[in-house]
Amino acid sequence: MSRLKVKHSNPEGLFDSRVFSQVVTVSGNAKTIYIGGQNAINSEGQLIGRDNLELQTKQVLEVSAKYPTPSNHFDVL
Repeated sequence: MSRLKVKHSNPEGLFDSRVFSQVVTVSGNAKTIYIGGQNAINSEGQLIGRDNLELQTKQVLEVSAKYPTPSNHFDVL
């Protein structure tokens, strides 16, 4: 059985919580990326678009684009 390497990270531009990580990467025989649940919080921890679903959705999509993907951060086998 191989040993697993676990890396917790908060990509630049995302809210940097002291309580949880935005991304956890587990490496061993394979690499798995776990992404935290999304909400309309900016990097300063402020809610964007209070009572406005459209603005909240735009914020979530903008934040989601900052997460690592296989094509821009990892080797794809």
